[in-house]
Amino acid sequence: MVKRHEKEFVRGKTVDEKFEHINATLKHFSKRLRSVVVGVIPASPVYDFVFVPESDGVVLRSIFPVAGRIIKSAIFVGSHDGKGSTVVTATIENNEESRSTKLEVKKVPLIFDLDQTVKAGDRLTLTVDEPEKVRGIWYAFLYEAELRSMTRKTFMVDEFERLLEEGLEDAGEE
Repeated sequence: MVKRHEKEFVRGKTVDEKFEHINATLKHFSKRLRSVVVGVIPASPVYDFVFVPESDGVVLRSIFPVAGRIIKSAIFVGSHDGKGSTVVTATIENNEESRSTKLEVKKVPLIFDLDQTVKAGDRLTLTVDEPEKVRGIWYAFLYEAELRSMTRKTFMVDEFERLLEEGLEDAGEE
């Protein structure tokens, strides 16, 4: 029968040395337990400018590759050709349903919470009424992909802190 040499968890010859080792180990682990890492996942901005809408009034055609939410939007129309406002319609559709939101855009940017859930493959279309009378359309929205579609990376707290410090150092060099 072969006897294995087991490494002792508590090191030291005297009771005081063993107690010091236990204390040092607990301090080491307590630092890790107290460390909390908060990850901030920014929404993706989608934006563009269209000088003249298509003849059917379309300003944007877009498709969502993963499920998520459109959380905030902004629209500005540069010229309404004598009118005081323009009606913009946002339509989200797929093979099963279609839902639309009509917005009246006046002479100031319209910033609003759209808060629309989208599925992978949903299509977004922005159109304007009377496209021949509209010039210069700015639009933007923030799209937040659902977490399960995002890339995940696992870090130990020490490694995360090192990466954070490297990132801050790199930012200072620019």
